[in-house]
Amino acid sequence: MATRTSGKDLVSLETESSLSKVAAKEVSKAVTLAAPWVVALFGYGLATALHFILYSPGMLAVWSSVVTVCAIVLTGVAFGQSHARGPWGKTHTTVSTFLAGMWTVAVVITGPAHPIVWRLGVVGGITMALSWNIRSVIRMKGWDNPGAVSDPLAFLFGKGAEKAGMPGVAATTTKATDHKTEFEVQLQPGKQTPDDLQRKLGYVESGMGLPPGSLTTTADPDDASKARGWHPTPG
Repeated sequence: MATRTSGKDLVSLETESSLSKVAAKEVSKAVTLAAPWVVALFGYGLATALHFILYSPGMLAVWSSVVTVCAIVLTGVAFGQSHARGPWGKTHTTVSTFLAGMWTVAVVITGPAHPIVWRLGVVGGITMALSWNIRSVIRMKGWDNPGAVSDPLAFLFGKGAEKAGMPGVAATTTKATDHKTEFEVQLQPGKQTPDDLQRKLGYVESGMGLPPGSLTTTADPDDASKARGWHPTPG
């Protein structure tokens, strides 16, 4: 016997699904921001454990050298694995790994209770964790994308088009004046046309967070896979 589902039940299911997605997204953000602090605490505990395990007056120079080599190796791995990031991201990852490694060497030699070493660990750990939080927030907002700075309109247009169901659309600012910004839109050849963009333009504006009617586009007379448009400059 078939089970009938009312419209009210469907709305309830959709609402629950949406709330679950929002909750999962917020939890993911919280975990991302908490991770550097957890790693900092773990690093402090690991350095302390290494001190008590490896400390020996007669072998101190040997074990500190071994830990130094390990720190340098980890720094090299961090540098190599961060190749996909920009210069700032690569520098931040590499320097963070190196400083954490050198502090671990200091703990192995002097112990975690040394007045200078543990104070450096607290101040440096907080600074490092906050720097990673700042980096994570910038990445979440998409501000680390080079286009967000060099061509803001093109960057936002691409994001808006993706939200509107037109992935792969790329916009490029061609002219900017005090009154308007002109841009060119490259559509997916053979899959999208300027008419498709025109029909979705309201959704693109919504995805960009712009008022209705902010964007105007027309077909490129020389290329059916492109469109031309303009946007009034604020102020």
